[in-house]
Amino acid sequence: YLRFNCPTKSTNMMGHRVDYFIASKAVDCLLDSKWAKAKKGEEALFTTRESVVDYCNRPCVCFLRIVCVCPQDETPDQVFLDGNEVYVWIYDPVHFKTFAMGLVLVIAVIAATLFPLWPAEMRVGVYYLSVGAGCFVASILLLAVARCILFLIIWLITGGRHHFWFLPNLTADVGFIDSFRPLYTHEYKGPKADLKKEEKSESKKQQKYDSEEKSDSEKKEEEEGKTEATRNSGTEGSGGERHSDTDSDRREDDRSQHSSGNGNDFEMITKEELEQQTDEGDCEEEEEDDTESRPAHEKS
Repeated sequence: YLRFNCPTKSTNMMGHRVDYFIASKAVDCLLDSKWAKAKKGEEALFTTRESVVDYCNRPCVCFLRIVCVCPQDETPDQVFLDGNEVYVWIYDPVHFKTFAMGLVLVIAVIAATLFPLWPAEMRVGVYYLSVGAGCFVASILLLAVARCILFLIIWLITGGRHHFWFLPNLTADVGFIDSFRPLYTHEYKGPKADLKKEEKSESKKQQKYDSEEKSDSEKKEEEEGKTEATRNSGTEGSGGERHSDTDSDRREDDRSQHSSGNGNDFEMITKEELEQQTDEGDCEEEEEDDTESRPAHEKS
């Protein structure tokens, strides 16, 4: 199973054509096989990558480990490792399909050699089949030649401007049905086509130029937006500072006015001015007493 289902590549080693595989792909192949699935009453043979590695490390002469760094005189340890290790297949059996095809070919050759012994009806049928097959092959060959002649005629008449192919995939490396599809192809290669190509190239260049201009304009707009944002932030900061300065000035003015008012209310007075003020107050009181006493004497 691993020999015919694991992905392999071919190479030359010591003058022989050999097939090799990668260890990690072999482990993946076995984990995807039927032995990695549990059946009724049976456990799965491969459950983890380690179980696959242990199974492949059993005594086996199916493949050999190849190490490129190993000297020619030494042989690498024949151990199966999960990774990018390279192993060469020694086990190279004949596939069942190859055996069946070879057996059918041998039977066909023997039957062809015994053609004179066939019944008359079978020989007539084979004759008609062979004629039909020959006619089909001849028609394909004639059709291939005719399509080339048709292309050449149209090309000469139009001066190489029109390229018309009938059954363009008739001789292509495709399947039998795809050989007859599409029915024809036509391509115009004149001056208009050149103009169209030039217009397409110019339009592409214009689109590229427009996209570059858009990108440049977008970059400029982004830069202008950033500068405006920085300016706005600066003006807001200066406005805040100005407001703070005006507020502080107002507070200082209020404090100075308050302090000046307090100074006018409480002025420093010397002793002499205080004595004069007290003497003046006494004199005023005596005068008031005299004025009160005079009208009393006059009445009496």
